[in-house]
Amino acid sequence: MEKHRLILMRHGQAESHHVMGDHARVLSQLGHRQVSAVAGLLRDAGWMPQIGFYSDAARTTLTQRGLQEAWEEKIAWHTRSEFYLGQLKDIDEALCGLGQGGCAIAVGHNPGWSQAASALCGEYVGLDTACAALLSVDAESWEVALSLTGCWTLHEVVDSLL
Repeated sequence: MEKHRLILMRHGQAESHHVMGDHARVLSQLGHRQVSAVAGLLRDAGWMPQIGFYSDAARTTLTQRGLQEAWEEKIAWHTRSEFYLGQLKDIDEALCGLGQGGCAIAVGHNPGWSQAASALCGEYVGLDTACAALLSVDAESWEVALSLTGCWTLHEVVDSLL
């Protein structure tokens, strides 16, 4: 069995309105600072993903870019339009083909991300903007790991504190 580590991160704080609608909302200045701070905290904690997935909304795309700019090592990123209104099943579909072990990050939105983190660890996890739940479980594959709802360990919720 291999250790599977998953970072479920909510996008940084976004502007409250965009003329093109919710999907086009961009990060606020505070949101950019939050993302940079969380990227450093993840790096310092040793939670560096090898692969990442993010919603195609503007604020999550900018969160992904901010994370990657803050990290020296490049990771493989993939856009997932279904993450915009995403739930645990969407995270499962993105990760189930990855094979064994490693660390992955999924950047998305509430309420789905808080609900997914809560389902995986079996306790309530509230993710404010730019917060990241650090979860792990031992399993034979990502497919098996994501079927183990309620069995994941919640190590911490990283918050930029900005």
